[in-house]
Amino acid sequence: MLAALLASAALGFASLPNPICVCGNYPLYATANEAGSNSHSMCIFGRTVWMSMGGAMPMGDMPDYSCPDNGMEDNSPDDCTGLMDASCASD
Repeated sequence: MLAALLASAALGFASLPNPICVCGNYPLYATANEAGSNSHSMCIFGRTVWMSMGGAMPMGDMPDYSCPDNGMEDNSPDDCTGLMDASCASD
């Protein structure tokens, strides 16, 4: 599903099935407006997404890339390495 979302971004994809989780980063939104006034942008797999300041990110030497089991859509690929390696073009 993540591949489909990323491919759709190049075709003018305007929103995500909100909110989503990708490799332990959540909640993620397609726009700053959806994320709220207290949010920041992130570049994940080459796609700019937005997260509220209260969101979660995997950190440390042994990051936990799992997504919460709370009904939030998990859009993680099988391999989360390279999560933030790709650069994002201006959206």
